Amino acid sequence: MRADGVLRLFAVPFCGALVYAAFMPLLKGFNFTSLFSGFLFGFIVSMFVGIPLLLLGDKVFPGYRVRHILSSLFQSLLIYLVYGGFTLHLLVVAIAGGLVLGGLYTALAMRIEQHVAKQNEPQRGRGYILGIPLCGGLSLVAAAWGFFSGTEFVAFFVLFFFVGAGLSMLISWPVLWLIEGFLTTPFRYVVGGILSGFLIWLLCGAPAGSSALFGQESLGFWPFPSMVGMFYFVSVGLVSGLLFTGFNWIYEKFSGSE
Repeated sequence: MRADGVLRLFAVPFCGALVYAAFMPLLKGFNFTSLFSGFLFGFIVSMFVGIPLLLLGDKVFPGYRVRHILSSLFQSLLIYLVYGGFTLHLLVVAIAGGLVLGGLYTALAMRIEQHVAKQNEPQRGRGYILGIPLCGGLSLVAAAWGFFSGTEFVAFFVLFFFVGAGLSMLISWPVLWLIEGFLTTPFRYVVGGILSGFLIWLLCGAPAGSSALFGQESLGFWPFPSMVGMFYFVSVGLVSGLLFTGFNWIYEKFSGSE
């Protein structure tokens, strides 16, 4: 795995979220709902479509920068077909969004490669890249176990696992990358997990709690008061950090590749 693997993979859903948040108002009108839905939609689509296309392009066409633009165009046109609008306006938005996404990711990937080469950073192996979303997904599933019912078990398991994995990719990848620049203790992943849980609470739980605190309309689905929610997310981050510490130790011991 390339030394810049984590940052390059993180950049795929991150760029997708930014670009789709910018283009969604062209379809839905400019408001907070369209911005947030575009950000979330872009992140999820880029995670499930963009990352496989990136890995495929790296394997088949490793020397061509234009592969990122072609992959982004393919992703946007695929969404255009699935979206079902089949209008000229939607097609133009899809093509423009794909070109912007490809250009943004190409520029960011070049910057990442330059940064990693300058810093001479150690390689991040497959265990590091796969283990973080895996442990994040399993931790959220374990924490939400009480919400499961017999008939909905599989659906909730899949939903919470992918939510946890996605949040880990969005938050924990860059957090742990930064943590490793300052800490060398074996428990640095636990520290990173706790910090990631706190940051996720700031993004998700803090707005809901503050809305309820000031008498505004709060998120109806949010089951925790603000401070309880913070403890909940920090605890999930702690468990995720412990899981990844063990996972990384086992992977390094038996793979011998890192």
